[in-house]
Amino acid sequence: MKKFFVVALAAMGMVACVQNEVVETPKSAAISFENTFVENATRAEDPSFVPTADNLDGFNVWAFMNQPDGKVFEAEEVTRNGADWTYNNIQYWMPGEQTYYFAALAPMNSANWAVDTTNANTYGLGVVTFQNVDGGEDLIYAATTKTTPKTLAEIQTWQDAKVALQFNHLLSKVKFTFKNGFLTDNVKVVVENVKMVVPSNATIDLAVENWWDGDDWTLGTGTTTLEFGNTEEIEIGATNGKEAAKERLTIPAGSDYKYNISFDIKVYMGEQLGMTVNKTSTIEGIALEMGKGYNFTAEINPDNLELKPIEFTVTEVKDWITIDTPDNQVAESELLAALQLGGVVELTQDLVLTAPLNINTNAVLNMNGCTLTGTINVAKGASLTVNDGAIVNNDESTSGIVSNGNLTLNNVEITSARHALRIESGKVVIDGGVYKVAPLSAKTLHALNVGDSGTVAEVIVKAGTFIGPKGTIADSGAAVAVKAGSKVTIEGGDFSGGLLNTISNNGEMIISGGVFDQEPKAAWLASGYSVTTNDGKWVVGKSVTTVSELVEALNTEAEVNIDAPIDNGTNVTTIRDNDVVINMNGEEVIAGGRGTNNYAFNLYGSNVEVNDVNLNGAGFAVLDNSEVTVNSGAIAAKPGKSGRNMFYVVGNSTVTVNEGTYTFDRTSCYFVYVDAGSTCYINGGHYEKPLANSASKDSFVNNASTGKVIITGGTFNVDPTKWLADGYKAVKSGKIWTVSAE
Repeated sequence: MKKFFVVALAAMGMVACVQNEVVETPKSAAISFENTFVENATRAEDPSFVPTADNLDGFNVWAFMNQPDGKVFEAEEVTRNGADWTYNNIQYWMPGEQTYYFAALAPMNSANWAVDTTNANTYGLGVVTFQNVDGGEDLIYAATTKTTPKTLAEIQTWQDAKVALQFNHLLSKVKFTFKNGFLTDNVKVVVENVKMVVPSNATIDLAVENWWDGDDWTLGTGTTTLEFGNTEEIEIGATNGKEAAKERLTIPAGSDYKYNISFDIKVYMGEQLGMTVNKTSTIEGIALEMGKGYNFTAEINPDNLELKPIEFTVTEVKDWITIDTPDNQVAESELLAALQLGGVVELTQDLVLTAPLNINTNAVLNMNGCTLTGTINVAKGASLTVNDGAIVNNDESTSGIVSNGNLTLNNVEITSARHALRIESGKVVIDGGVYKVAPLSAKTLHALNVGDSGTVAEVIVKAGTFIGPKGTIADSGAAVAVKAGSKVTIEGGDFSGGLLNTISNNGEMIISGGVFDQEPKAAWLASGYSVTTNDGKWVVGKSVTTVSELVEALNTEAEVNIDAPIDNGTNVTTIRDNDVVINMNGEEVIAGGRGTNNYAFNLYGSNVEVNDVNLNGAGFAVLDNSEVTVNSGAIAAKPGKSGRNMFYVVGNSTVTVNEGTYTFDRTSCYFVYVDAGSTCYINGGHYEKPLANSASKDSFVNNASTGKVIITGGTFNVDPTKWLADGYKAVKSGKIWTVSAE
């Protein structure tokens, strides 16, 4: 007769791994590419054998009492009989606290698995060999122990006499999801014949402690092709995309295994087939684990159909028993997949990368102010543009970005434990941002390291801040380093924390702009450019010594160094629509002709900063939304020279004076005229006007002014009280008023 062998499915591995497999996961709860998921459920009909509490018909069981030679069951068939489980070779419990060791495999008597129990022990069954035919059959395993009561009488009333087996999935589950990335609503996409080449056979030793940890499968040499079928038509704007018809099961493999993928793409314009193309790809660096599902995703769009093959990435891995919200690894997988496909990619959250972000195609990454923690590698032949964000690299063995392709950085901040930027080959353009080495105590690191042995790299720096690890010439760390055969062109930027450095005498560096905390070598300066010092810094700018050079430079350059006295004669230098720093180096510039409104400089829609000014004549006419900041120097208005005011400020413009000496030796002139909508800020300096000069002798501001004059510092021999900022006072001592905070 048959003895009932009860398996409490509520306590089996179905609970741990496949609790709800018979139920389709609701789309609203599924985590896809944006909301990536490893689902809790597998469709009951696909793969063809996915055990659940409802459809498991039988399994094979092995057991021994106390030691392997106390054999109880040997591949015994246990089958469902209604709500119960039965088997033929009836076995019995022995009293005396005997320990029974059970192990079970399903599907029952499958030709796809074989068992070698030679080394079976208290840990488990032995070595299982599995043959993956088409990815349509699962393999589950359970192991447990039971200890009997001491006496036979206790066994007769033993309430816990039934064996409850907890099954675990020994395979991995894979599916594919595709999105329609076209922008026109009349384009539909169908993906067909999705295939994946996987290991066809492997062994696993279940007779070891904690067999489920680590790489437990040993792969054979063969492969098999899994077929995932086709997708439905994927319309524009499908939030979660469409899955290929089938999910398949595969033998888990380590991260060194390479999976070859292929599929056909059909693109329809309306109802007409527009094109069919076959795509192949290789997925590598991904470790598949037992009992976990993987969703490989890709977007089909015009760029990757016309220019580049479609690459895949893998989503975040979660246990089948949990449906969770997206986390960092999900977003990382999404980002990697999008960048591998190319085109414009938007980053919407901060990410901590678990592996380097490898770029092998042409892509634009808009970071939108977000931060990536990790490193980015740009391969040879690839192109990457990064806009508006931050990269933090905490790994001392690599750099913030390592590039061998074409790289463009716009307003990016990179902080790295090694080089912020390591440019081994290719071309790089940097326009804004901050690039620094941390920790700053390291000696052999650089904010920008250009070139490598046997390679050629070219870097153009338009703007940005570069902070090396040290600030002395003797230190090997540098803000910028360039090796033999490579070239760096610096058009602007701020370079500190380390001398600009050529690692080899053959490295080429050309500087036509920028601010440095150590003096650049004369050999590095571009033709026609010079270095000046300002506030402890070295500034490279266009060197001008004539009126014509001055006029041209002020309208085309970002930094201008006046290196000789200049007499404007009867001319006025005009600056239009340009932001420029003028380093006058104390060289005298004689203002324009004697007309009543001629100034040394007329500004239209420009932002000008002046250091060490030395004007003999009139000052600045600041017009049409212009800004002028004077940091130091002197302006002297003398008899016979032009201009009525040192600063003539109109048209919603602004003047800021921080330091300097400003004197008048002529009548009917003022320090400043400001019209309505414009402002003049006086933060310091000395202002001298002889008291003998006309009725305006005691006035600082032209009496026709209607704009704002705000004084927060300086000394005056005319009364500044009327224009003091709130919280400031003017105290007169002798003939001089001194302004300070109250």
